[in-house]
Amino acid sequence: MENNMEKLTLEDALMIENVIEKINEIIDRLDAIDKRIDAHWKFHRFLNERIEKLEGCSNSNIEEGRRVVGPTKYVRSNRM
Repeated sequence: MENNMEKLTLEDALMIENVIEKINEIIDRLDAIDKRIDAHWKFHRFLNERIEKLEGCSNSNIEEGRRVVGPTKYVRSNRM
């Protein structure tokens, strides 16, 4: 069985090593980007939960005859 593969030179091996290093750098950058994206969407989920809670407070305050002034404060409304 004849082996048609060429032997690699030292220069070829160094070039391949550099390519592998660059690929690993790209993978590390992609991992970092992936973590940033996850953190970004985690923050959006947190904000959505907070908005839903505040909307729930707002709806219950309106039903009870209170007017919402801020996210945690309310005053009694004269309208009923």
